[in-house]
Amino acid sequence: MKATIRERIDLLLPTRVTRFELVDNHHPIMRTDVITLEITGPFVGCQGVHSLWEEVEPSVLASHLKRFEGQDLLAVESGPGWLHLDFTNGWIRVVAAVNDYSSWNDSWRMTLPEITWTGTD
Repeated sequence: MKATIRERIDLLLPTRVTRFELVDNHHPIMRTDVITLEITGPFVGCQGVHSLWEEVEPSVLASHLKRFEGQDLLAVESGPGWLHLDFTNGWIRVVAAVNDYSSWNDSWRMTLPEITWTGTD
């Protein structure tokens, strides 16, 4: 029987965040031993007492994202147009933006062993 994306992710959790960096001042990339997540759409989050959002100064956002390094990614939840990540001490929610053609943009790309999941799947 073929496993769904959700089942594949659940089999890999929890996984330790080894790197969380900001590329091009607004494009977060999270890496674990087995999962890579690129956030390309709007997002909000919380790490400890610090709020995260895409409009914050890039240096401040990069500092907040770094605080996720060393934490465990505990859960991944999703629904039509959103992705929610729970960490040891915080969370991030990505929301798919609608493009000019009233369809979802790829707001995230998650790469697992042998599978790539985008925000429109």
